[in-house]
Amino acid sequence: MSKIKTLNKAKQQLVNRLVSQGIIDAIGDGVSIQDTDFKVLYQNKGAKDLMGDCVGENCYRNLESNGRICSNCPMSKSFEDGKVHTAVMHGKSGRRNRTLQVTSSPIRNASGKIIAGIEIVRDVSLRRYYREKKDPGGTAGSEWDEVFDIIDDAITIHDNNFNIIRANKAAEKMLGAGSSEILKKKCYESYHGSTSPPESCPSCRSLQSANPSVTEMFEPFLDKYIEVKALPLINKDHQIAGVVHVVRDISESKKLEKEREKLIFDLTDALFKVKTLRGLLPICASCKKIRDDNGYWKQVDAYIREHSHADFTHGICPECAEREFPSTVNKE
Repeated sequence: MSKIKTLNKAKQQLVNRLVSQGIIDAIGDGVSIQDTDFKVLYQNKGAKDLMGDCVGENCYRNLESNGRICSNCPMSKSFEDGKVHTAVMHGKSGRRNRTLQVTSSPIRNASGKIIAGIEIVRDVSLRRYYREKKDPGGTAGSEWDEVFDIIDDAITIHDNNFNIIRANKAAEKMLGAGSSEILKKKCYESYHGSTSPPESCPSCRSLQSANPSVTEMFEPFLDKYIEVKALPLINKDHQIAGVVHVVRDISESKKLEKEREKLIFDLTDALFKVKTLRGLLPICASCKKIRDDNGYWKQVDAYIREHSHADFTHGICPECAEREFPSTVNKE
């Protein structure tokens, strides 16, 4: 559990109760709890990754506020009117500038008094980057949308917290949901129906290495074999801003591949059976019957007929004719 600034008993119990449930730490977005003096009481991992460890300090430490409460601070408004507020703000993490979507909500005690607030922060830098990259002059949007949507592969664009910020028509079709619904979820929720990325996640590898990554898998949630490619998006500060996530349905090719493997197996098996006639055949020295793989003795013609495509017609040679039909042969 993250360190928590020493508080009065009521606030300490409140924070402990919220944190002990484990829900806040499981959220991918940055979540923090602040008292009414804007001191940070608690941060989950997502918040620390975004803003650094601010526990015990003012929440606006890393924002462009010159050491003061931000002019458009949503938490300040929540403390004033007791409602939920959202604002887009700018902050820094190390040397990286970020555009943040901040949503705040008041926390009340049993008597209804506001004693703290909870703040959810989402990095939307990639949305801004993508919008400017796509249409810097504000004139090419429709052309880009048309190209984006005619591609057959399912393409979604994710920020580096796995939030889906754009989806093409093919992605909507594969995921069985409209764009507005898809954009509310993490990529692993939409594609895998899970609460965290899969072990073989190519997006994870791309975000770590800044290199493209690809993998194939059978995804039970989609009931499809898919090929997944992740291509890192690098912003003007040479930082990874997110990934382009490309999914191709390869179920049909996998089906054909299995059918091809079965055909090869069947042909190999048939060829093996034909080749057994070239090996050593156990044959009776007296009656000339052949013993098969099951231990049964069979006539030569019956055995060869079963193990090859050859067939037989029957006649009689002169020697056998003289032995079997001497009177007839002698008369001739």
